[in-house]
Amino acid sequence: MKDAFNPNNSWKNREGAGLPFDFNRVPLSKGSMGNTYINASFVGCLGRTAEYVLTQHPLADTSMDFWKMMLERHVNVLVVLGSVEEEDEYWPDSEPLEWYEEDITVTLTDRDEFKNIKASNLEIESDMNESHQALTMFQISNWPSDGTTPNDHFTIIELIENIHEIKTGLVAVHTAAG
Repeated sequence: MKDAFNPNNSWKNREGAGLPFDFNRVPLSKGSMGNTYINASFVGCLGRTAEYVLTQHPLADTSMDFWKMMLERHVNVLVVLGSVEEEDEYWPDSEPLEWYEEDITVTLTDRDEFKNIKASNLEIESDMNESHQALTMFQISNWPSDGTTPNDHFTIIELIENIHEIKTGLVAVHTAAG
């Protein structure tokens, strides 16, 4: 975890959030302050190569890096476990979010809600890199913040079914707290 503790990077870590090991951290091509660090780890499953990215809820100063990672790593599903205070939302509502220094725009194209799952379809674009990525964000608002799972297991099953229907790239996951 040398990279996570580096003073040039440590300000990008949410207090109390897990830190990535150097061997499986997700590097950016170049992020804020010119470095490649973001608090995110590749995770494989059952001996396969990385299928998931575990990351922290982005800080206000790392939101651009977060969306850049989604674009660079071709993440097409994002799962947010838990409710997020409105001031901590890092995704667009009615107006697109733009970061001019990296030429990244994130736009909400559709939103739906079923049972305890909110689904938002987003478009991430960078004209500078001529990149475009469609992404579906699922948020389970009733996910407990104590590290347990919801009592409503049908919500989890429905989430997994939805992910498998649309998954074409990596799936990124984070809790609302970190």
